[in-house]
Amino acid sequence: MANVRSSSAMRPRPFRAALLVLCVWIGVQAWAIARGGRPSLAVGVITVPERIEARAVLRAAYSAFGCSCARVYFVVGLSTARSGGLHELLRVEQSVYGDVVFVDAPEERDALSWKVLAFFQSRELARFTHVVKVDDDSFAHLPNLAARLAALPARGTLLGFAWGPPYGEGSARFMAGMGYAMSADLARLVASRSRADMPRTFDEDAAVTGPLMDVARAVVDGKPDIYDHPGARYAAGRYAHNFTESTLVVHQLKRLADWPPLIRHFFLSGRKSRHRC
Repeated sequence: MANVRSSSAMRPRPFRAALLVLCVWIGVQAWAIARGGRPSLAVGVITVPERIEARAVLRAAYSAFGCSCARVYFVVGLSTARSGGLHELLRVEQSVYGDVVFVDAPEERDALSWKVLAFFQSRELARFTHVVKVDDDSFAHLPNLAARLAALPARGTLLGFAWGPPYGEGSARFMAGMGYAMSADLARLVASRSRADMPRTFDEDAAVTGPLMDVARAVVDGKPDIYDHPGARYAAGRYAHNFTESTLVVHQLKRLADWPPLIRHFFLSGRKSRHRC
């Protein structure tokens, strides 16, 4: 009797290859649907040890969003963390919240650019699609920010409060340090720099984002959705306006008294349900 081969064995190899490709494609589509095409954000809050209250308020606000697509880190210079009276407190914060990143950079005003550079070089950032840098007197609206970035190119995107032509005043082109976001490929470009070619300066925004303005594929000016707190007096309040539903970043939250109006607007007036990301 002639051997009878199974039906699966009789299928030609091209058919099996096509079936494998189809299974992979279905798996990729299911993964994309489950993720919803959302970006994943690593948010670096540049802070100093003594800004205890600011970190507490920011943790509460960011936790209220319930964003699974964003991870917030508080960035502190390692040199300061190893000495001074706040050393133990920082270690307690890290043990409780797990969100303090100690970077190898001096905790000095005129070395802020090196501190931000060290954050971009952190190994924590490798798994994210975008990196966001904000100050600890800024509030980033994480769901709005994620939605805006999702609508932009996945590579070569730089978003922020743009300075210089053709976006605003001044001759130097950069994103203001209150808060800016970039795709992972640009973040890796920043991380590839060294202190030797990064100016030691307080003006970290120009030092970090200035070189990216000419290489980014999508330079996106976030105004008017990146703005100062309505009560801010900086520059006679010229960059301040009322809270809006399309807010990306609010800056100049210098005092605890600046926070209640923001909390009421975004979390206590029926808007919280729309803030999931």
